[in-house]
Amino acid sequence: APRWPALHIVTMLVIAFLLAYAAALHDQADSRQELLRLAIQVGALGGFCAVLRSIAGKLARERARLEAANRALDAERRAVARSLRSLQDLRKAIEARMLVSITDRRGRIIEANDYFCERSGYSRQDLIGMDHRILDAGVHSQDFWREMWRTIRSGTAWQGEMCCRGYNVMKG
Repeated sequence: APRWPALHIVTMLVIAFLLAYAAALHDQADSRQELLRLAIQVGALGGFCAVLRSIAGKLARERARLEAANRALDAERRAVARSLRSLQDLRKAIEARMLVSITDRRGRIIEANDYFCERSGYSRQDLIGMDHRILDAGVHSQDFWREMWRTIRSGTAWQGEMCCRGYNVMKG
């Protein structure tokens, strides 16, 4: 089945017209020269159609390649969306039961989860920009704090337990 049926119909009509014209010229004395010219035009038209068919084939192959790439991209988008939902669920689970604070390299708190705020007694606004000394209950040694900050400054997440003084203890 032709990819572009309208093009083939037009081509056939042009060839039929040229053949009818050639038949009319056949009865005339100078028709040989004119028939040769018409044959060249029909040949050129056939070559042009072959070029168009070649281009149409290339376009069809490129379209198929792009559609396959688009399907692969859609599959990747769905996989990323699933991963993001999974990470969001994991974060919710962690933040529901763990005290989480995030600091910059200088040790200033840039984020604290709700559970951290609830347990410390400080609002998020009170904590942002402060360092963890605000929570120091005086229980831990200097070595404890140095090791904690060394870990944080190295870009590694510090995990451990610390005895903290909360807002109510400081103000009360």
